[in-house]
Amino acid sequence: RAGLILRAVGENHTSAHSLGFSVMGIRFLAIAAGGALAGIGGSYLTLVQTPLFVEGMTAGRGWIALALVVFAS
Repeated sequence: RAGLILRAVGENHTSAHSLGFSVMGIRFLAIAAGGALAGIGGSYLTLVQTPLFVEGMTAGRGWIALALVVFAS
């Protein structure tokens, strides 16, 4: 159900608003959840996978994620 609401807000926010959903609240929660997951992923990378900073520790993973965002939309 939550996924359907999130998709409805993303696809057509006017229709979602007319159905009674708080569009701004849902958008805020989606952005906050995305930021939290990105923070968890970054802290995992720096604390667990490579416990010290080394040059090239991301090995281009940020560019791959950026390409996924561009091509997914």
